[in-house]
Amino acid sequence: MNQIQAIKRTSKYSNRPHLTINIDGQPLDIILHELYPKKNLIGLVPTLLSWLDDPRERKLVWDRFESEQKQIVPILMCPEDVDLWCTVVVVEIEKNENSVRWLRIGLDDSIFHDNSSDSIGTTVEWLDKIEPMVFDKTAYKKLELEFKAEIIKDELKQLLENL
Repeated sequence: MNQIQAIKRTSKYSNRPHLTINIDGQPLDIILHELYPKKNLIGLVPTLLSWLDDPRERKLVWDRFESEQKQIVPILMCPEDVDLWCTVVVVEIEKNENSVRWLRIGLDDSIFHDNSSDSIGTTVEWLDKIEPMVFDKTAYKKLELEFKAEIIKDELKQLLENL
């Protein structure tokens, strides 16, 4: 079984420490970069952060991430554009009672339609060098809760700054 954790660190294009998704002790963007160095995947940040500006995109990410149905979930994004229309890594997720499987990982190549992010994951360049991963459901839930706690901290910080 693979290990999954949320670890706070800086990344290649963001000097501000932020939560990253670490798999078996290594940041996901680094894993992808090592397998696909020409695809410019190093420095991508989790979509689970509070950085997405569009509330519809945030809702789509979280609805898919939390779903118990098999879903294609945007998991990493470009830290400069922080939207779902630049470079977006998606993962096909399947959950059961005790585990969460990442069946495959790919680059979203969907076409943007009428300000709707619903098409995310409809066309994907699957990265075949990446093996499926299986995570303990409790560890996966812990990762989810850590990202949610970070979002709350960010929102509170923003509220205090606006007072």
